[in-house]
Amino acid sequence: MTKKTKTVSRGTSDLDNALNQGNSPIRSALDDHSSTSDPYDVLISSYSVIKKEISKKHKKSYYYGVVLSVDEIDHGQLALDTSETFQRALVQVPTSQKTKAKVYVSRVYISEIHGFLPLLNRQQVSEFKKMKKQIEDEEFPPHLNSTYDLFEKTLSRITPFYCVGQRPSELSVVKVEFEDSNDMFYGKYLEKVSKK
Repeated sequence: MTKKTKTVSRGTSDLDNALNQGNSPIRSALDDHSSTSDPYDVLISSYSVIKKEISKKHKKSYYYGVVLSVDEIDHGQLALDTSETFQRALVQVPTSQKTKAKVYVSRVYISEIHGFLPLLNRQQVSEFKKMKKQIEDEEFPPHLNSTYDLFEKTLSRITPFYCVGQRPSELSVVKVEFEDSNDMFYGKYLEKVSKK
């Protein structure tokens, strides 16, 4: 009878890995500067690595979303909520006509960004619009204060987008873009996509 020999696994063993740990170095951001380790080289290398990482964020410059709330604001409020640079870029009309140009702020729900937040349904968005109209007309029933506050608080978490001219309509699908794609605090309303 021939004795069968036990087959050993092919490839590297755990002993081999323990002995050869330094053979496969891991690439790091500091590999791009010279061997003299001049502080200037390190600084320039770090800056370029950070710049590459920042430019990777949010490559898509626009998003599609649903308008949940629209309010008219004045030009001073626009500058306070955003920045004077954004205000000048958004309101490109002669100074004499600035008071005539209406500014609107829309809360636009974008599923990729706001999907984890609590949200109102279509009926509640319509109710909220009706409540705002009642407040303007001074016909708001006081027993709805807590409901109104809850709806307003829920919508305040959604990113605001600003536009000048035509008022966006609630529950319409729109195209928007962020002013600062890294922070995403506010943006610009581009156009209506749906027919509603």
